[in-house]
Amino acid sequence: MPPLDDEFFGGRDRLEVEAANLFAAVRELDRLGPGFAEVAQVRATLAVDGVVVPDWSTPLDADSEVILLPRVGGG
Repeated sequence: MPPLDDEFFGGRDRLEVEAANLFAAVRELDRLGPGFAEVAQVRATLAVDGVVVPDWSTPLDADSEVILLPRVGGG
């Protein structure tokens, strides 16, 4: 999750939350790292089980792995 892990989660690079979808996962991460939800949409892309998922209403399985990828600017 760099650099979001340092900024919001005290350097922890792995967290476990229970969530039915990506919106709920981001809410739970915001509970752990206040302010995260506000910047997540702008600074992060989410992948579920290795596939980038733009729709945050995507359901999650109990064993889904969500990876936060920092967005990269280009030109």
